[in-house]
Amino acid sequence: MVVFESGLGEDATTWNTVERQVGRFANTVSYDRAGLGHHSFWLGHSLGGTIVRVCAHSSRSKLQDAGDVGLI
Repeated sequence: MVVFESGLGEDATTWNTVERQVGRFANTVSYDRAGLGHHSFWLGHSLGGTIVRVCAHSSRSKLQDAGDVGLI
């Protein structure tokens, strides 16, 4: 597993070209930190799903202002 972390003020698209190349031989993941990029989705599995729901509920007004938000 290769995790791509972007530099200060950059979003996950910074890694698009490199991630495609590395993805040929390894599992990869890149993400946008809060406030950067175009991804606003919160994901959780098992206990993580409960944690995501609590965080989403406590941040509801902030999330609604973000626009493209989903809870899966």
